[in-house]
Amino acid sequence: MRDQWYTTTPPSECEHYLITDDSGEVQIAYWTNYSPILGDESEVYRWVGLKQYTHVVAWRLLPEAYKG
Repeated sequence: MRDQWYTTTPPSECEHYLITDDSGEVQIAYWTNYSPILGDESEVYRWVGLKQYTHVVAWRLLPEAYKG
């Protein structure tokens, strides 16, 4: 099975994704249209949970959790 990474914009749904940033680091980030400053949803989606000035270059869905 091959991992599928995307370089396009994620779909318009709030979700956690596995991302690769411009320094080659792999992290989990949240894609959302919720504005913590305004306290409501907007039309603009953004990555949250990352250090300031982090540039996401690729993303993919998180794998399913192990079920023993």
